Amino acid sequence: MAMTVAQLQMLARERLPAKRHALLRALTGAFFDSFPGLSTKERAMFDDIVERVLDDVEPLARQELAERLAAFPEAPRRVVMRLAGDIIEVAEPVLVHSSVLADDDLVELAVLKSQGHLLAISRREQLSERITDVLVDRGDGVVLDSVAENLGARFSALGAAALVEKATLRATLWHRLADRADLAAYVAERMTPELAESMNAEAARRGLGLAPAQSQALLQGARDTLAARLEAAAVRARPLGELVSQIAAGTLRFTDAVIELADADRVSELAVLVCSRAGVANHTFVRDLFASEETALMKTCRAAWLDLESFSAVLRMRRRRRPFGTADVGRLLRAYQALPQPATLKGPGR
Repeated sequence: MAMTVAQLQMLARERLPAKRHALLRALTGAFFDSFPGLSTKERAMFDDIVERVLDDVEPLARQELAERLAAFPEAPRRVVMRLAGDIIEVAEPVLVHSSVLADDDLVELAVLKSQGHLLAISRREQLSERITDVLVDRGDGVVLDSVAENLGARFSALGAAALVEKATLRATLWHRLADRADLAAYVAERMTPELAESMNAEAARRGLGLAPAQSQALLQGARDTLAARLEAAAVRARPLGELVSQIAAGTLRFTDAVIELADADRVSELAVLVCSRAGVANHTFVRDLFASEETALMKTCRAAWLDLESFSAVLRMRRRRRPFGTADVGRLLRAYQALPQPATLKGPGR
């Protein structure tokens, strides 16, 4: 190393905060400069000295060290663990990026630490089922949104079921789950009561008397169809950013982008596109899409200047989500056409 063992040991005894910050920087620089040639003893010494120094330096110095070590796969383990359990401003870089932290470490931290720590963990590139089980169990709404949005996260059967159940109380979480192919079966399962209610109401409206076996078969078929549609939706349609860029460039009509996203069941992205133009919150579209009555959905779509063709695509998507509960399409289209057109656009697009 650039410093001798005697120099390191002498500096380690220095108690003044400014000098210990300087020591920390010198140690870190020496470690990175000399790493390939360090012996096992020298690496252990770095780990030991830095761990002691960390107790006496200000958070900014600890954060600086965390940022340097976060992307280094050979970073000293004890120091990384110490940083990961620090205040969130210090811990965040290693919690999000460090490959030194194993599943056991992350589970322990997720069980014991704050919601800020959970949020940082939820943003890791890959998350195992063990970790997401804890995040789903302990996480607040922001953490749940983040882990649901992380396509590198994997869920156990219990974790997936719990996440979908919590999504029924949080619109932003629900529409994030709608775009995850791996959770399609769990979303469909959670919607079974709504499917059964819609099916029974439609059968009563038509004067049909269904035997229990027939009802069960129809319900299972509807659930399987919904799960298949949700799973397939994740691989269809171009990314929202690409569609928006083409709309802005004048090479794609806004209404054609709506049709593409609706036919692909990309609920969350369609909500962003439509609501940005209608001037309403994104969760409004998602809530109205699943509502028992269509009036609010029609008003939002009208505010976004959707034509009959694109509104029909939205209705098709709604029917796939509520196969027994959608009113007569012809009547809805006539009612939609009768709604007054807003005077001006509130968002981008043509």
